Amino acid sequence: MGRNRATTMHSFFKRKRDDTSVEVEGLLPLEPLPLALLEQEYHTENEEQHQTENEEAEQLSENDERQTNEPIIFRGVEFLQRDPASRPQIWQYPPNVRDEVRRAYMQLGPMQPKLNEYKPSGKPGHQRRFQFSWFKDFPSWLEYSTSSHRAYCFYCFLGNKNIKKRSGFDVFSAHGFDHWKKVKNGERCAFLSHVGCSPCSHHNNTVRDCHAILDQPTHIVNVMEVQDNKEKERDTLRLRTSIAVVKWLTFQSCAFRGHDETPESRNRGNFIELIKLLAEFNPEIAAVVLENSPRCSKYTSHQIQQEILSIYALKVRQYIRQEIGDSKFSILVDETCDASKREQMAVVFRFPDKEGLLQERFFDLIHVKNTKALTLKEELSALLSNNGFDVQNLRGQGYNGASNMKGEFNGLQALFLKDCPYAYYVHCYAHRLQFALVAAARDVVPISQFFQKLLYIINIVDPSSKRHDELHDAQVVEIARLLAIDQIETSKGGN
Repeated sequence: MGRNRATTMHSFFKRKRDDTSVEVEGLLPLEPLPLALLEQEYHTENEEQHQTENEEAEQLSENDERQTNEPIIFRGVEFLQRDPASRPQIWQYPPNVRDEVRRAYMQLGPMQPKLNEYKPSGKPGHQRRFQFSWFKDFPSWLEYSTSSHRAYCFYCFLGNKNIKKRSGFDVFSAHGFDHWKKVKNGERCAFLSHVGCSPCSHHNNTVRDCHAILDQPTHIVNVMEVQDNKEKERDTLRLRTSIAVVKWLTFQSCAFRGHDETPESRNRGNFIELIKLLAEFNPEIAAVVLENSPRCSKYTSHQIQQEILSIYALKVRQYIRQEIGDSKFSILVDETCDASKREQMAVVFRFPDKEGLLQERFFDLIHVKNTKALTLKEELSALLSNNGFDVQNLRGQGYNGASNMKGEFNGLQALFLKDCPYAYYVHCYAHRLQFALVAAARDVVPISQFFQKLLYIINIVDPSSKRHDELHDAQVVEIARLLAIDQIETSKGGN
């Protein structure tokens, strides 16, 4: 069999020659190729064709192994990762919070960034790009990742259960799609094939399952739909009370929780105590809150408080985003440690409004692992991308004078200048004023002595309550003396 196969393949690859053909002088006659070499040439094309697919399969396998780690903790909608390539899969969350994560993602909607230019992919000379107009054709589910530069399906991500039914079924949910040649290809369009023509396709079934999650009886929005009108009014009043309390405490910058929130405690924290205060002056509220409410729908738990706060924060950011629109803007950034020793980065936007007046809006507070320029750049870029800002509209950067911020080559301002050459850096005027005042105060002897004496007084008086009372009495006597000689005046009118 081997001899016959060698003869057949030899006759296929080698052109037949007549017996009367004349050999060219200086050239050797053709000889039959070895069987092993022929088989190697025969399989080379297939090996090159599948080489890329094997590499991608190995990479996907490594991603799957890396994603099978311990479950991810869900901390609220404001902590969710928006980028499809960077966010954890739904099945990585604990089973008891997966529906809550799905509802949070459905509240945010699909990730559809508008970029000036999308990264091309494919072989050199035949490269293609993602098109922003495809979002209009598939507005409800199509997503794009700015990190992996691939397309994803929003609903298939939400319904991904990590069950490998067939090869490649989770391309749009976990690994991403970047074969742009197969898009807009008539009936063979990859996006249309993913959706499927049958109403019972995998994609359509997942869409129905995701919308059915919002209709679950235990959801905070739909719990009233299965009750009678009177119970609906009671639940609505109870929820409105919790929302009003959260709003008031947020505007006043007050803490929510107490040390002991049990019913036997005398002080159950600001949130519970404020609800009790409202109940004292409104009998309708008193009849539906706290002990008079059902155990399953009190709307006072820490999770409910965080969810209401997350909705407020999301609404505020959306309003600021609409206020900025497509106009040019600048960013003001400063980082510091909070009381829990976590490094926090505050982001403020500066922009002209519709009337041409400059406005400044605090936008977000981001936790960063370190203060390296590259880390800050990644966090700020993710913030701009997740909220639909175009980095090409950036026209200014305001930071402090630290080397990681103002560095000429590797500072944060230099990294943004590479993306947008018009984002000029300005040293923060508040920091510059502070440096100027400190330097000037050192050269003025009375001012320098004043702060030194003030520091001594604080160190001596503050630790002792007796010294604190003596200083207070001395201050009262001094105020009375100044009033007697008309050095100071009291406020007129008022009670």
